[in-house]
Amino acid sequence: MFNNHSQLWTDKFYESIDPQINSLGFFSTAPGWVSPPFNRVQKDFDVWYITQGAGYVKINNEWIHFRKGDLLTIKPGEDYQQEKNDDNSQFSTYALHLDIFKDNNEDIEKSFICEWPRKLSLYYQTDLDNLFDKLLQVYTFKKAGCSILIKSILFNIIDILFDSVRGNLVQEKSPGFNAIVKTSKYIEIHFNENLTLEDMARHSGFSYTYFSRLFNQYLKSSPVDFLINYRLKMAKIFLSKGYSVSETSLRCGFHSIHYFSRLFKKKFKLSPSEFTTSCRIAHF
Repeated sequence: MFNNHSQLWTDKFYESIDPQINSLGFFSTAPGWVSPPFNRVQKDFDVWYITQGAGYVKINNEWIHFRKGDLLTIKPGEDYQQEKNDDNSQFSTYALHLDIFKDNNEDIEKSFICEWPRKLSLYYQTDLDNLFDKLLQVYTFKKAGCSILIKSILFNIIDILFDSVRGNLVQEKSPGFNAIVKTSKYIEIHFNENLTLEDMARHSGFSYTYFSRLFNQYLKSSPVDFLINYRLKMAKIFLSKGYSVSETSLRCGFHSIHYFSRLFKKKFKLSPSEFTTSCRIAHF
């Protein structure tokens, strides 16, 4: 992906990295949403990690399509013009504004801007979900000593992205992998129903024992944990759109608001109402 004369991936390149957050938020669109046109010259790196749905962003007079699992970058100096939903979908995304390099590294930054891909497909890099969740929590509440933890999380995210770009993250393409992918999408579609492990295994075509083993192998999660985590992820989206805690709980397949709130707090270190406060409803 990168040319042979690139300044990237050298010792000097890695030593120049010093990520600093300028702003961070979580954004969910409403049905039929289209932003007003705006011509904004990007001053820093604006990194979107799409957690749900699909949409378009207009950059340098070109509409770029994105969907769940994509990581999209608007780079310094680019003309950032408009956003809108996909015709058949809303979208939710983390939006991370940051400076990546130390001062006085203009040549390296220019090389990086020139060669860094517009969009990465990272649908099955499930660690990114947890890292962005944790980053938003730590950044929002800014407790004493949080700067070290923020920097650590940023380096973890950057490490995954660099590995992906350099081709070190290899996806399996076996029939078993394809069946697990198909079943994970089935779970996401039916997340608010009373799914059992037997239902999921039946959809995959495997026995529930073999299904569970393959699911853990490829997605690094048990099927039941995957379902619960997806329900909690969807709960974040409903809460960010202004739904009450009780309505969110029901819409996401939880029949006890207390159980839902306990799981949400355990995973995100915030209560549902605290998370609502931390969300941004409008884009930066």
